[in-house]
Amino acid sequence: MKRWTRPLIVLAAALLAGAVRLPLEAALTGELRAAGLLAAPLPIATRDKIGQTSAAVALGGLRTLVATFLNLRAYTFFTETRWDDVAGTFDTIVELAPQTIYYWQTGAWHQAYNASSYYLNDSNLPPLRRDAAWRASVHKGRAFLERGIRNNPGDPKLNAYLGYLLTDHYKSRAFRDTDATFLAAAEAYKAAADAPESLPFLRRFQLYALA
Repeated sequence: MKRWTRPLIVLAAALLAGAVRLPLEAALTGELRAAGLLAAPLPIATRDKIGQTSAAVALGGLRTLVATFLNLRAYTFFTETRWDDVAGTFDTIVELAPQTIYYWQTGAWHQAYNASSYYLNDSNLPPLRRDAAWRASVHKGRAFLERGIRNNPGDPKLNAYLGYLLTDHYKSRAFRDTDATFLAAAEAYKAAADAPESLPFLRRFQLYALA
């Protein structure tokens, strides 16, 4: 056998093995991600937002650790009433840890309750702008919760929290169609009540919303 023949055979074997493994590994990766055992790659925009160091940590499989530190940063923004920064930080947090229900609940709470109350009582704003900012914050809280439900279908906590928000006397008036709002609340409570090991009072809250 000529001296240059053996390296060519080894190279051809390596290429053939790679061609065989590639679809198998791709299929396995897809199955692991579908089962929630492997996170999807970080979007480039998310890497830019969290910085190079945090992105390196997240790519190393410690996304929840980065999310924890960002949660502390969001709390600082909350104490400084920097509501846009709070919302933006929680958007990044749930990209890193979309299956952590606490982050969806907390992000929605900051928007629908803390930010909305702040704007409603901000004496530096004219009454119309106060009301518009309050209403927009409640809507943002609802939208954030609904996004969390889409990412965690069937989760009873998020559905119950959405039902509570939509039937809250101080928040429900932010949604102009009362009938549609309470119907959506009833559907959220139903989804929560239908979940395994749900609390019995959720079914009663569903009926209250319909009534």
